[in-house]
Amino acid sequence: MGTKVPRLPSPKIKPQMSRTPPPETNPPPPPPPPQQSPAALEEARRRLQEAILIYKDLLTSNTLASNRSTEEIEKRNQLIFSLNNLAGELDFLNVGEGMMTLNLTALHSIMMLKDEINDLKFQNAYLNKKVKPLIK
Repeated sequence: MGTKVPRLPSPKIKPQMSRTPPPETNPPPPPPPPQQSPAALEEARRRLQEAILIYKDLLTSNTLASNRSTEEIEKRNQLIFSLNNLAGELDFLNVGEGMMTLNLTALHSIMMLKDEINDLKFQNAYLNKKVKPLIK
């Protein structure tokens, strides 16, 4: 039971020729930013602001989702597509501005809708309190 397994000799590893790291290659410089005219930047901002105002009008619409026509649904889809494109154009002219504008608009919309939901919850609770005694 005590048989010995012969050990193989350890492999011989060749020493490295040089311990110096390979020379570093410098990456090419980034391309220069696009030439932006102040007029193009202001025009992109204006167009995005107009689209955001239309978006805010849509948020205040009282039409139920089930009552929307296909034309209204298509307008909503086009508006979202347009907001995305306009933010991309503004981002190209001034990096970060377009997406930041959309983010802030979305956050503002969420806060506004949250306030409306809280108002509806309060009204619902108030009406339930008034109706329950009448049912009994």
